[in-house]
Amino acid sequence: MKLYPAMLKEIPKYIDKNETIVIGVSGGPDSMALFNLLNSIAKKYNLKIIAAHFNHMLRGAESTRDMDFVHNEAIKAGNIFVVRQKDISALNKKTGFGTEKTAREERYRFFIETALEHNASKIALAHNMDDNAETILFRLIKGTGTKGLCGVPAQRKITGGEFGINDDNLSGAGITIVRPVLKFSKKQIISYLKERKQKFITDSSNNQPIYQRNIIRNKLIPLIEKEMNPAIKECLVRNAVIAANEEDFMQAQADSFINKNVLINSNKAVFSKVKFLSLHSVIGQRVIMAVLYRVLDAKRKVDYKLVAEAEKFIAENKRMSLPAGFVIGYEDENVIIQKWDKTPVKKDKDKKIQKPGKNAEFGGFLFETQIVSNKKGINLKDKNEVYLDFSKVTFPLTLRIRRNGDKFVPYGMKSSVKIKDFIISQKIKEDIILVCDKKNIIWVAGKRTDDRVKVDKSSKKLLLIRFYPLK
Repeated sequence: MKLYPAMLKEIPKYIDKNETIVIGVSGGPDSMALFNLLNSIAKKYNLKIIAAHFNHMLRGAESTRDMDFVHNEAIKAGNIFVVRQKDISALNKKTGFGTEKTAREERYRFFIETALEHNASKIALAHNMDDNAETILFRLIKGTGTKGLCGVPAQRKITGGEFGINDDNLSGAGITIVRPVLKFSKKQIISYLKERKQKFITDSSNNQPIYQRNIIRNKLIPLIEKEMNPAIKECLVRNAVIAANEEDFMQAQADSFINKNVLINSNKAVFSKVKFLSLHSVIGQRVIMAVLYRVLDAKRKVDYKLVAEAEKFIAENKRMSLPAGFVIGYEDENVIIQKWDKTPVKKDKDKKIQKPGKNAEFGGFLFETQIVSNKKGINLKDKNEVYLDFSKVTFPLTLRIRRNGDKFVPYGMKSSVKIKDFIISQKIKEDIILVCDKKNIIWVAGKRTDDRVKVDKSSKKLLLIRFYPLK
């Protein structure tokens, strides 16, 4: 079977005439098949093609070889060649996200910024059917919801705030990620390359069991194919289509509720608690996620865990702090999601929290405590909550305002500093609340923890403290 005519039939679904297109080109078989396919119709479609290569600098001389190969192929094809080099290994040590995630974030950011620079309407990526199956299985193992089971979308619009890009023009630029070879298997792509006599290179790290995706690709899927289902990839992709249809239906229900019942303006959302609680949880959670995506400045922090917790707090009529300084509160019968106004601290008397699990009001704020396990995925960046090593904290806790001579050891430092000096150095203008245990100040609420109670790899039980205004 000739693959070129079959792949050519897919083009009109993704590419229009007279477009500028950024192609993500690694030099491997998938990206070179896409590169060859789009260049074969470039003249007919009057396309301006930018071949974008991201050098992760993870494989030494081999990474340089890949970059040079793509450069030469792009020049031969008459494409604009754009490259970005970044030491992903060094960057990962700073972010702690993991090599795979860090590489993906930087790569996509590069593609989007290149598209913005060249006024490109499309970013073409070479994911194939095998990649889609691996992604679905990977997400299933990690505990995804229905949306994750939908797999890799064949095309989707880029929205503002994605991958840390806050360009005001991003949403209006109309940039779409397209995957024209998504329905084709790796075997078919290799056949296409032979048919078209297109050169490609091989990434040696694809065979190394150092990345989770490689384990799924090289060990798990072959085992399932051999022992259980030789058509596992096709089954996973077929189920993804079913999941996507169901997800579309449920999201449409959520959008209908939002359009009729949720007032959203100026980083604020208001809706009836009674009407919200009448929804099935499946729809309710999608309502919360959609509302948070529209209201919050930090869209990438909206995940299933946050949404499930928000649903629980609304049902229990509890206030909740959200990323980016937002809070869930209540007024009459309405739920209000809005930016947290910095309320001046009331000069209350010191308040005690005798043991974990207990709460206390102080200075116009509610402080909650809870013991949790130390596991991956905890959010250590939300300013309205903090995780401390429970074994290093001595109850009772005391909530109080600053006193003359107060000192603590700011996280990351070895010696103590005066709270007054810390306030000046950090240019803190609002009043602060101190959370103390029996021995020391352990948290300048919303600002910095004490290094002596920090969480590390040996921490087993954690003390979670969160606070938010009572109003």
